[in-house]
Amino acid sequence: MLQEYFNVMLYRDLVERYEIRDVSILKYLLKRLIGSFTKEFSVNKLYKDLKSRGFSIGKDALYRMMKEIFAIYMLASIERYDPAVIRREMSNKKVYLYDNGFAAAMHYSFSEDRGKRLENVVFRHLRARTEDIFFARNGWECDFVVFPPGRSAQLLQVTDRLGGDNIGRELKGLVAGRQFIGEAEGLLLVDSIEPGLDIPRWIRVLTVQQWLLESQFT
Repeated sequence: MLQEYFNVMLYRDLVERYEIRDVSILKYLLKRLIGSFTKEFSVNKLYKDLKSRGFSIGKDALYRMMKEIFAIYMLASIERYDPAVIRREMSNKKVYLYDNGFAAAMHYSFSEDRGKRLENVVFRHLRARTEDIFFARNGWECDFVVFPPGRSAQLLQVTDRLGGDNIGRELKGLVAGRQFIGEAEGLLLVDSIEPGLDIPRWIRVLTVQQWLLESQFT
């Protein structure tokens, strides 16, 4: 069923609508992007990769195809936050799925990384509320940066399990984001948490489920 739905979107919404001739390049791009969801991607790197594999496509045509892929609401991208709009637009993007089922249709296994699925769930909820979603990278990565109207900026970090082995990394992402952006609320969204962890007072820790329920009323 998922594979059939994927093929309908591929052929009806992409190949036919935009009259794409080289379906092999399109399929390769979709596979790469879907397999990289929640991670950064670079169009220039994809271009070099296509060339190394013998695909023939110009850079302008690749940018056009990428724009068409993101236009049909199969995939979404967010920019790395920077006060300078030009630097923001020129930076790498992170890719997300509008439906986790698209990854299953491409035979991606979630079993090894539940954290990616949780991060994608958080993205979808944020995107339903605002288009202004970013990520931050200031030595360490912060998964999401949002700017709610009339409130301080929010920094969100998402992880499957928060424990002694990964709390340092997750906190560093929030701290680095705050140093770059300024005054901000910190949110650590988890599926489970090890008791007794030392968390700074400006950072709230919630399960993803708690956050989803709470944010419905704020």
